[in-house]
Amino acid sequence: MSLISIITPTFNNQETILETWSSIKTQKYENWEWIVVNDGSTDRTKTILEGLKCTKVRVLNLEQSIGVSSARNKGLEVMQGDYFCFLDGDDLLPKNSLSARLAVFQSNQEVEFVDGKVISFIDSIDNVIETYLPSFKGNSLQELLSLSGKVFKGNTWMIRRVEGKTYRFLEGLTHGEDLLFCASICNTGKYSFTSKPIL
Repeated sequence: MSLISIITPTFNNQETILETWSSIKTQKYENWEWIVVNDGSTDRTKTILEGLKCTKVRVLNLEQSIGVSSARNKGLEVMQGDYFCFLDGDDLLPKNSLSARLAVFQSNQEVEFVDGKVISFIDSIDNVIETYLPSFKGNSLQELLSLSGKVFKGNTWMIRRVEGKTYRFLEGLTHGEDLLFCASICNTGKYSFTSKPIL
């Protein structure tokens, strides 16, 4: 049974991190690990994370903030999964998020990146402001570089780990780091998506 690593960089997410955690632990697909990189939070985030009693959760507490790209790299360095994805500390995974994307991988061995429907809301999940669904399958590099909007809404891809491939964010960037990361790894392998909500 394939292991999926979920990597969460978090900074001062005391109001939302438990909801994020709840969306992970209720996943239909159960073989996952949650790597939370507490990026020097100054609120109660660290205390909340220390209260989680689950062997599938690994918390990396940083004394000072190093930024989202560096925090994600810390997670990438320690992940054990056959697949991995990112989840911010104020986002939620629908119950079938992991299973729906894994099913796409299992149906096509050439696929390295799987996306899906992204639902954006403010304050309450009932207050939807936008719904995004990808509209392209294949090699996604040109679509990414042209900013066509067909393959990229944000850091929402699940990625199949390929031996010998380097997965690393360019540190120091404050904008567009997730787009650059995806572009740096998608020159080989195919992109696909599920029509089911994944974030």
